[in-house]
Amino acid sequence: MSHLSEGLIMMWDWFDKTATLLGFISLIPIFWTWYEIAWGSKRRYKAWFEAVRQTPGRRPGVLIVDLLPAKEMRAQVENFLKGSPDLKAIPAERILSVNHLKRTKAEDLPSLVLEVRQQIALLMRQGVDAIHLFYGGPCAVAAIIGAELRNGCRVQLYNHEQGTYVTFGPLLHLEG
Repeated sequence: MSHLSEGLIMMWDWFDKTATLLGFISLIPIFWTWYEIAWGSKRRYKAWFEAVRQTPGRRPGVLIVDLLPAKEMRAQVENFLKGSPDLKAIPAERILSVNHLKRTKAEDLPSLVLEVRQQIALLMRQGVDAIHLFYGGPCAVAAIIGAELRNGCRVQLYNHEQGTYVTFGPLLHLEG
């Protein structure tokens, strides 16, 4: 074997070891990025969601949509608001409601949507930056109301559980 071929073999051996080492080093940012995407963003999103869920807004308003014929939600909601340290200062003119005393049917949807739009417009004219939505009624109507509210200010959803209301967090528009 000549001296030149021994030098080439040593050089290729060095390149091989260096490439292997650089390959292992490049795995560090790859795994770090994968971890941040898989778990870090979920953790940050959960923290953001909890922070938003606990923030009432600088100028909050309340929209009560009561489509349950046998119940009177407004009195329950007002009692809940009085007991909530973050929401008790909301003035009466920013607590609006849509009530239907009869069972909601498909024929009622155009007038119901118009009434909901009018109440949302009243809240927005008052400079509301967060709407706290208390809803009771059919889920099909809830979807329509969610679509009406999705392009406005932040909407906080509440659910009635064991005699009180619990915030479920913001109405989210998830893009897929």
